Amino acid sequence: MNFKKIKITHQIINLCFYGFLIIFILITLSCLYLFLYNNLYQTITQSKKILILEKKIAVKMININTFNVVIEKLNQKIIPIKIITNLNNPFD
Repeated sequence: MNFKKIKITHQIINLCFYGFLIIFILITLSCLYLFLYNNLYQTITQSKKILILEKKIAVKMININTFNVVIEKLNQKIIPIKIITNLNNPFD
């Protein structure tokens, strides 16, 4: 069996290099497109929805007392519990 040796020339290296370069550029552009779509376009559409919702008038009036009670309970959940008693140092 006679096998021919594959001659690697500068043309083959250049073709492979340019092929990888084109693929890399396409992948980079697609990642850039996805980033811009997710961050810019989605934000713009959400802000348009907010502007549309601002124009609508609430049908029911909000009870301020109930709202304040709910906010206070939420704040109590968020604020960490303070330890009132002094703890003994275990390293003494």
